[in-house]
Amino acid sequence: MWRKIKKHGWKIAVALMTILIVGGYYLLRPYEPNQLAMEALKGDQRVDVEEIDQIIYFKSYEETQGTVIFYPGGLVKTEAYAPLAYNLALNGMDTYLVHMPLNLAVFGENRASNLNFDELEQPIVIGGHSLGGVMASRFATENEDLVDGVFFHASYPDEDGDLSNKNLSVLSITATNDEILNWESHEQAQIYLGEEITKIVIEGGNHGQFGSYGQQRGDGDAEITEQEQLQEITEAMLNWIQIN
Repeated sequence: MWRKIKKHGWKIAVALMTILIVGGYYLLRPYEPNQLAMEALKGDQRVDVEEIDQIIYFKSYEETQGTVIFYPGGLVKTEAYAPLAYNLALNGMDTYLVHMPLNLAVFGENRASNLNFDELEQPIVIGGHSLGGVMASRFATENEDLVDGVFFHASYPDEDGDLSNKNLSVLSITATNDEILNWESHEQAQIYLGEEITKIVIEGGNHGQFGSYGQQRGDGDAEITEQEQLQEITEAMLNWIQIN
């Protein structure tokens, strides 16, 4: 038995390596932007889109009224948030979608520091979707002097992103049909949010429709369209930013 294993050991090693590579590929395979996102990335005569230093920049040709810095959800391509960024830019908010290593914000918590905050239009808010929101809040707690608010899309802060003692405005948007968000952890994390918080619940929305990448594995079915959820998120963001 041992002789056979020793004789064919290299074959076994190759087989195991193949399993690990294939398994890792499927586990880390990111969600791709859908057609709506690809169209938004083109920009038009109203919104300019360009990529600079690991960031996709959406700028309105109209007067700028503020800045949004966005961290994508875990294993979701940054480009999947292009429709939201386009909508915000169309309404005067310079919007920066931040690329993450391996599409995981946990490896790029400080990627926002690539921006020159002295040149950004006030007010400046930072946040993100799911894992992106967690990491964005960590950046905010360490750089309170750089930002005016933090937003969470189907997300919440952890202890390292504790905002309870920070002078920052907070926006939390959730959706009723979201089955990816850990609702128990979300509730427990409320202790890390400050008193100045705006909460929005999207009826019939789900986790995946906070971006534009299709149905996410394990998520609930949405009862509203992607465009409808996108519009509600856009309006909630703009209304909250105007308050700051």
